[in-house]
Amino acid sequence: RRNRAMAYTQLKQYDRALADYDAIVAAEPIPKHYAWRCKARALYAEDFSSALPDCQKAISNDQHLADAYAGWVIVEYRQGKYADVVSDCGLIKDKGIFDGDAMYVCGLAETKAGDAKLGERMIRESNGVGIEDGDRLKEIGIGS
Repeated sequence: RRNRAMAYTQLKQYDRALADYDAIVAAEPIPKHYAWRCKARALYAEDFSSALPDCQKAISNDQHLADAYAGWVIVEYRQGKYADVVSDCGLIKDKGIFDGDAMYVCGLAETKAGDAKLGERMIRESNGVGIEDGDRLKEIGIGS
C-alpha cells in the first residue's frame, strides 16, 4: 500500500495518497506508519498542521524515525516558525537522524533565521531530497 501511496504522490493525486496512508495506519498503528503519515500530511495535506499529532505519536514511541522529524520541521517551516525549525534541527542533528528533506528545510530556515552560510551549505548537502518531495516542497513555497 505504501508503494501505491508513493505512486499517487508522483501523480500529484495527494488525496488518494493520504487515504492510503490513513489505511496503513488503521491496519497497523505502529510508530513507523505514523511517521510516514506525518511526513505525508506535512507535505500534501491542505491542513498540514494535522501532521503534528502523528509526528508526536511516532517520536514518542520511537526516537529514530527520520520521517517524523522531517514532517515536524516541514510543518514548522510552513507556519513561518523559522527560529523553531533551526532549534529543532539542532536536536535532530544531535540525534543523527537527518534525512535529505529535513536537512533541506533546516538549511532554508537557517538562511532566514540564523547563519546564511551554514544554511546554504546544508541545502547543498541535502542531495537526499527525493525528486517527488523536492517538487512538492517547491509547490508549497519551500525553496526555489
